[in-house]
Amino acid sequence: MRKIPFAAAICLFLINTPAMSETMMQDTIYLEEVTVSGSVDEDLKSSEAKVVEKKRSNNIADFLAKDPEINLTRKSAVGDGANTLTIRGQGSERIQVNIDGVNMNSTGNIGAGYIDFNMLPLDNIDRIEVIKGGSSVEYGNVIGGVVNAYTAHPTSKPKANIYATMGGWDEADDFYNIRGSYSQMFGNFGVNLGMSRQEADEYFKNSDYKVTHIAPKFFLRLPWKAELTAGIDYTKSRRGMIIANVPGTAGYDSDFPTVETSDGFAGGGGPDMTPNEGSYQEKERVMYNTAYTQHINDNAFFELSAYKVYEDRTDKNFAAKDSNNGLVKEGDTIYERELEMDRSYGFKGKSEVKISDHTILFGAERKNLQGGETDIKVSVNPNNGNNQRPLGSTDSGQEIITNGFFLADSWKLNDMFTVDLGMRYDTYKTENFTYDHDDSKLTPRAGLTYTITPQDKAAVYVYQSYRTPTMPDTVHYSNGEDVAELRDRGIKPEEVNAIDFVYRHDFRGKGFIKFSAWYYDIDNYSLRRTVPTTADPTQTVNAQYNIDNAEFIGTSLGGEYKVFKNLTVNAGVSYQKSEKSGDPTDKDFSSSSDEVDNIPEYKGNAGFVWKITDKLTFDMGLNYIGERPKYEDGKQKTLSSYTLADASIAYEVAKNTILEVYADNLFDKKYEETSGYEAMGFNAGASVRWAY
Repeated sequence: MRKIPFAAAICLFLINTPAMSETMMQDTIYLEEVTVSGSVDEDLKSSEAKVVEKKRSNNIADFLAKDPEINLTRKSAVGDGANTLTIRGQGSERIQVNIDGVNMNSTGNIGAGYIDFNMLPLDNIDRIEVIKGGSSVEYGNVIGGVVNAYTAHPTSKPKANIYATMGGWDEADDFYNIRGSYSQMFGNFGVNLGMSRQEADEYFKNSDYKVTHIAPKFFLRLPWKAELTAGIDYTKSRRGMIIANVPGTAGYDSDFPTVETSDGFAGGGGPDMTPNEGSYQEKERVMYNTAYTQHINDNAFFELSAYKVYEDRTDKNFAAKDSNNGLVKEGDTIYERELEMDRSYGFKGKSEVKISDHTILFGAERKNLQGGETDIKVSVNPNNGNNQRPLGSTDSGQEIITNGFFLADSWKLNDMFTVDLGMRYDTYKTENFTYDHDDSKLTPRAGLTYTITPQDKAAVYVYQSYRTPTMPDTVHYSNGEDVAELRDRGIKPEEVNAIDFVYRHDFRGKGFIKFSAWYYDIDNYSLRRTVPTTADPTQTVNAQYNIDNAEFIGTSLGGEYKVFKNLTVNAGVSYQKSEKSGDPTDKDFSSSSDEVDNIPEYKGNAGFVWKITDKLTFDMGLNYIGERPKYEDGKQKTLSSYTLADASIAYEVAKNTILEVYADNLFDKKYEETSGYEAMGFNAGASVRWAY
């Protein structure tokens, strides 16, 4: 396995460099180009797997959905731009998703803090690393885990890949996805280019969607085993705002699922910000990253890297009908806002050295997290034609500055035991917020890996983590002006004490089984909720605040096994439980639960891959999601459990060309991933994949 061990140091953000040591908290998934074989490969190490992309895999979230420790919380399977993925019950603010080391968590203060997985396609991705928990000191602000996606490194042999899929829930062309990549080294210069285009019709009313992605990356080999890389990742998406669709109300359309509440434009309310037909949100994101990697010898390297992000968003709404004696006409623009969502940048340096039985990794990073201007161009109350809010540009100058320093040693005591020791020191400072904060924390990590036999390993990790407030945390902080119980509480960093255990057995090239268990004790756990105001309980305010504590406990068991040469079975199950305490607003919500929202107590999956002939493969799976608690409108809800079935059949129609036909939700199960939004029923499609 290629590991990102415990930590690293010098200047400051990560890139595509293989590390030399291993940790059982990480799994590496290689995306196969064209094959109809199963996912077990005898040439791979115990923590690695080759996986064939199947069905409607639009982005990284789709690809990881069956992991028993990962849960999706989408409004819609196509086009949802909100946070869609949690790891061990931890959402976007407590996990990291990186592409070539650049953090994809959106920074901006109005409606941000999420991970928009529509901006993370699989165009030219070679491998995905999933690190569960926060045991790695290389990554700050992490509790649930880290997902690292890496661009494929070109070789002297040209490689090209084209993938196209089309399908739908109503018509055969409700959605499509076309993407391709090309890579090659020309002497000491190389290039990898990925491109894609996705479009989807409305599943919910007004929820049409489209995204374009272009990602060139350049490689230059330098003398003395050095390499310079530079990449640009450009994504532009346009998503229609979901409109309420309730039977018996004006505008109800039976062709779309029932939705009680419309999407909302973040950061305000009023008739100009209640989405109407044609309203949309458009985002454009450009990421620049560069890295210099120097291999000193086979046992040492260092790397310097940097990144810069530009993310802009446009919100636009239109009048639903003529009003105010013709001053406002149907289709007129009644709201238009342009936001500079993200202007973050960062630097990182790290070095790894193997000395005798020690693998030492050290490094440092700096991140400046900031947004930019907000420009309200149009704001009209359709009821009277007057301005809803002041027009013009504002720039709060809000910024969060974080520094991290990390050091780790993976010490192989003998053939049976490896000790991992590390520590991370983080500093955190906010500027120009209502409540500015300046803090620092030293957090230790320790782990012990026991190689019982060549096929059996067990490990335990005990560590502390430190999560500083994000930009949206600080912006939405309530100082008690509206809610007396929150007065003078401030907004504090979360401090985590954690323990992870993992055991894995490998069946000598036929498969594996893996058991994991974890416990997180989080002090100053941060919540964002809509709570009644003290002066008028019928009015509410969106508030971010800390409660005293939250605890998370979980276990998972999963694996796969090649029963016969042509049949591989797979299964996984997880159990998770959470409990929170010390919520100062609890007295206002007698029905409030002690559980954290959206965590299924049980999740499971089972399936098989049957290679019927050398050219024909059949794949089928079952996926179960248990009940999930949900706090909503001052009340506790429970989202129902559900079981879904999917299947696909793939055929090698020509050399290097695979045709696949697939169907999801075979039994047309009615269910919700997110409260109030009925998920897609039976849907099917076909894809073709060609590689050279």
